Amino acid sequence: HIAPSSRTHTHTQTMESTNLPDLPPEIIYDHILTNVPVKSLLRFRSACKPWLDQIQDKAFVKAHHRRSKEKPKLLCETIPMTSTQPPKLSLLECNSRQPYATIPLDSFPPSPSRIHSSSFGVVVLQACSPPHRIRVHNLATRQSLALPCPAYSCPFHSTSHIVHDPSLAAFKLLHKFYDEGNITYEILTIGVDQSWRKAPGDDIPGVTML
Repeated sequence: HIAPSSRTHTHTQTMESTNLPDLPPEIIYDHILTNVPVKSLLRFRSACKPWLDQIQDKAFVKAHHRRSKEKPKLLCETIPMTSTQPPKLSLLECNSRQPYATIPLDSFPPSPSRIHSSSFGVVVLQACSPPHRIRVHNLATRQSLALPCPAYSCPFHSTSHIVHDPSLAAFKLLHKFYDEGNITYEILTIGVDQSWRKAPGDDIPGVTML
């Protein structure tokens, strides 16, 4: 039998003395996970049920969004010079020359599509060919949702603007289209409404469509 050397014994004692206790949950949730990118958070949901519940909590989602606003990103559509390559969506950080993420636009149905607007990482796309279906896509989760057809859906004479309603914790879509000399507005709460509803007020005559 060979007794352990003093060097080995010292090393073992050192490792044991640096063994830290578990971090408090508020430190993990409020100061660590709120700084983690969305793509990583989606993987962390399977770590354990407390993490899953916390990541899906509305207060955590709001806190994560507040932190992400400290590093704003710009969503750009890149149009290639040749028709053999599809357009791309790129997320650009304001202080970086390299894209944060690049996604081929043809990976999202319908294709080809036209981008209308985006908010909180959710992008509104409309098909360029009939019946010109409108879909919303979450860039982080790659989830997609087809919306009910509006009253008028030609993408070249209409546009849609998505906004987040914090009071409902939901997204709303404002659809604007030019019809018989008037501009008409429709509103849809995504995931709630089954059909578009006309915005209150009369149609606006004599306004040039932007």
